Amino acid sequence: MRKYAGKVNFLWLFLVTAIIAGLFAAPAIAKKKYDYNDKKFDKYRDPNLCGSVVTSRPGRSAIDVPYEPLDSCEVTVQETKQKAVTDSQGVFYFKVKPTQYTLMVQKAG
Repeated sequence: MRKYAGKVNFLWLFLVTAIIAGLFAAPAIAKKKYDYNDKKFDKYRDPNLCGSVVTSRPGRSAIDVPYEPLDSCEVTVQETKQKAVTDSQGVFYFKVKPTQYTLMVQKAG
């Protein structure tokens, strides 16, 4: 058993270091901000809308509104009465499952 003591200590040290690194890295990864005006998001946009769904996560969907000021857009959430909240970049968030709902941002009026 004594011949494995050094290897066991190294494995425990590696495991503890990986866990601590993960705790610091997870919030930074989770808070990643997307540049919704990037060309790679064009395939998700509809010219008849102010914006369209650009990203989905379990339990949460984001709608980007890059074209018009927020006060000229209407947000409709079909099949739910969930209230939309807006973050500082003008992205609408819904605390719903994205596969169960149709999310649209349309021009007002």
